[in-house]
Amino acid sequence: MLYPLQHRGDGAFQYPANVVEEIAAAIRVILTTIPGEHPRLPEFGNHAALVVFRNPGPDLEAMIAGLVKYDIESWEPRAKVEEVTATYDYESASYRVRVLWSAPEAGLRETRETEVTLGGGV
Repeated sequence: MLYPLQHRGDGAFQYPANVVEEIAAAIRVILTTIPGEHPRLPEFGNHAALVVFRNPGPDLEAMIAGLVKYDIESWEPRAKVEEVTATYDYESASYRVRVLWSAPEAGLRETRETEVTLGGGV
C-alpha cells in the first residue's frame, strides 16, 4: 500500500488526486505524528509535539515554529515552508500552529495553509 492516504469522510480512504494534494497530505502526516510512533522511522514526525507541555511563552512559540519548519522541510523536501506561526491558546492549553507553504517544483507557486493543534487538555 502506498502512502499518504486521505480519509474521505465516509470511512474509506483514497490516494491524493495530484502531486500538490499528495504534498499536503504528507505535511498533515508529519504534523500529526509524534517522533517514535513509527517503529521503522523513529525520528519521523513533528518534534514540536515533544515540547508543547513546557511553560508557554514567546520563546517556546518560536521554538515550536522552528521545529515545525525543520521537520516539514526535512521529511517533505518538495514543500517550501514560507511561514510558521505558533500561538498559545490559554483556554484549551494548546498551540494553534499555522503553516504557509508552497511547492514551486510541483507547480504550486501560491501559498497553501495547513493548521494543526498541538497539546491541550488539563
